[in-house]
Amino acid sequence: MFSSDYYRVHDNTSLPIRWMAWESVRLRKFTTKSDVWSFGVTLWEILNLARHRPYEGLTDLEVLENISHLHADDGEFIYLPTPQTTKDILDLMNECWKRSPTERPSFTEIHLFLQRKNLGYVPPMNS
Repeated sequence: MFSSDYYRVHDNTSLPIRWMAWESVRLRKFTTKSDVWSFGVTLWEILNLARHRPYEGLTDLEVLENISHLHADDGEFIYLPTPQTTKDILDLMNECWKRSPTERPSFTEIHLFLQRKNLGYVPPMNS
């Protein structure tokens, strides 16, 4: 069902390139900071109510070409379209997609941010 979400690379490995950080795709470097990038893509999907696939207008080869722009840092990288949400959530998502992994937030920082967002939230009572 989800086989189209994976790109088969030369050594027959399947990778979910639409969710992966550029350094994971290009340099095979996997860290918690590359996981933060993927979290940003998943957050984007949630904000779009899972109605859109990341980079749905691009083929896998075009996604790889797009990733190469971020690797080259040539200013040509195309980010995912901005979903409708609050500025602070958009800022969080964009922080997750910083080119430099060291500039991305940690999961602890993301967790604290989301906790603060929920501070004082009381779900509506069912009658």
